[in-house]
Amino acid sequence: GVQEGEGAGGDGKNREVPAQLVCIDGLNFTERFLRINPRLFWNLPRAANEVRKFVKRAISSNYRLVCFLDGSTNTDEALGKWRSRREREVAREMKRVPHGWSSLIGDMYRAAGAKVMYSVQDCDTTIAAFAQLRNGIVVSRDRDFLRYKGHSFSIFQDWKARRGGIIFQNEIKGTHETVGRSELELPKELLPTTDYHPFLMHTFKTTKTLLRGSPSALTRSQGNAHIHFRPMRQALYAHLGLTSPVIEEFPEWDETRLCVVWSVAQVSPSDKDEKNYRSLLEEANLDSSIQRFGNLDQKYENMSDLTKLRHQLCVCLVACELSAAYCGKTIWEMFSASQTAQSVARAGLQLNQHSKRNGRGHGRGRGRSRDWRGRRGNRRTFRGRRGRRGRGNHRQVVSRGGRTGRGRGRSAGR
Repeated sequence: GVQEGEGAGGDGKNREVPAQLVCIDGLNFTERFLRINPRLFWNLPRAANEVRKFVKRAISSNYRLVCFLDGSTNTDEALGKWRSRREREVAREMKRVPHGWSSLIGDMYRAAGAKVMYSVQDCDTTIAAFAQLRNGIVVSRDRDFLRYKGHSFSIFQDWKARRGGIIFQNEIKGTHETVGRSELELPKELLPTTDYHPFLMHTFKTTKTLLRGSPSALTRSQGNAHIHFRPMRQALYAHLGLTSPVIEEFPEWDETRLCVVWSVAQVSPSDKDEKNYRSLLEEANLDSSIQRFGNLDQKYENMSDLTKLRHQLCVCLVACELSAAYCGKTIWEMFSASQTAQSVARAGLQLNQHSKRNGRGHGRGRGRSRDWRGRRGNRRTFRGRRGRRGRGNHRQVVSRGGRTGRGRGRSAGR
């Protein structure tokens, strides 16, 4: 395996050595590219730029990068976990990442020059088989890769930049006993994958079902945006050549029972307004479709600007993924082409700048609020709004969430 600091031409100088295959568990490193903070708007352009720099450094270091993304919940256990998470998102009105993030991050990797594969079966097993049979290394924070019997690939948990390239580090070693779980057999051949997220093509054309989650944190109060865009999806079904109904299932909030319910409907591939709706799937009419079905102009009572803008971005992305499937383009391309989506994104980033000026950002020094407690959590000094250090007079600084004691995060109330 490749050791820390080595790599196949890890410093970018040895160009005669064949490129070392690197299988990266893409969603495992979301926070390396997309800053996730409940007080900040998602900065997608920054994420795309960070992905581009990472891929460029990997190529410079003579690595052949393949990004694997989970495109399946093929077991009952995985599907049960997925449903529970979506129900929790609706009930608690939360959304950690933008809608369609697994597609967006794949689009970003592909635009940067990396190969992208979406798993059809278990993603970990798909990665392990590919690395084992193609003499690759695995980059993932998931220690379950140690469970595969007789694996010869190295596993690294992180990387760092070095002289224009990258070095993979924090190698983990051991067996299934190290993680305290049962041993798994490695497949003797590569498992099937797809180039694009199978949420549309694979699902529609094989099972005739569509199971999606909560695209926004406001599904509980504003309804599920997937249902709002159903007429466009009907036109898309017809465009894809489907003739029989598709069974659609989405989570919704039941105000009477005060719980999440899964709404199931049989949806025809077309209706009397199919031609009009199909035209809305075209790239030139993407903004019109967002305005028609997205309800972006409605009143948002008792709601912060950040929550509103995050919701509006997710609604735009629902339209973008439908238009992308119709036009044969990526969601990232449609997002970049939509004036409405770009307007929402600019407003969100401006809000971030305003938050940082008022001490609510999580940068270093200037812009930090006084309730920040540092990496050691309980030390007696803290940084004020201008980053100056002062005595805490033996008192603990308590976060907005009311939590005290030791902590490692950037903010105690994170």
